[in-house]
Amino acid sequence: RLATIAQAMLIFGFRLGLRKNEGLKLLRRDLQLPAIPSERAVAVRKRHPDLPLLSPERLHALELPLNLHIRPHYNRTLKNRNATRTLPLRVLLEPDELVLIENLALQRDEEEARSAYSDYLFCIPEMKTLWVSESILLPAIHDALRRVTGDGELHYHHLRHSCATWLTMKLATSAWGVTERVALLFSEHPRTLTWLADSA
Repeated sequence: RLATIAQAMLIFGFRLGLRKNEGLKLLRRDLQLPAIPSERAVAVRKRHPDLPLLSPERLHALELPLNLHIRPHYNRTLKNRNATRTLPLRVLLEPDELVLIENLALQRDEEEARSAYSDYLFCIPEMKTLWVSESILLPAIHDALRRVTGDGELHYHHLRHSCATWLTMKLATSAWGVTERVALLFSEHPRTLTWLADSA
């Protein structure tokens, strides 16, 4: 479970540019999954009792909005007012990353339905903390980043800068195409070239 939360934090840093505290102290309600409020669902079922329920696969295929709200709350301030934002996850994340985030949120929903404990997305009730602490999570993330890159100086915040760099590259290639220079730069990285060329 801790490994899944670490993966989600890495995704939020690299794909969304979240700051450390923005990620660690996300409330579950900050992640807007496509769902119908339970009282509305009950009303629809009463009016249409023979209508079959959508399977999770069919619901996912509808590609309903899936957003992450970054906003201040009682245990977290943001750097400034401009740091408040809504991020469209279907646009910014890869499909497998979306599944990981959705599954984590649904697991938290199930835990809270059984026994209310914490409003935070990154909570493991068995650890007896409201959210997974920085001192537990970040050393593992830093170790993984340093092992993968060979750079012993990397920190979580570097993911935010990487996010900005890669999104700029993506936007530039979607506007002007994959130029000869870009193709030369990434000639040994075909997956990167494919990602840059995919402007969908």
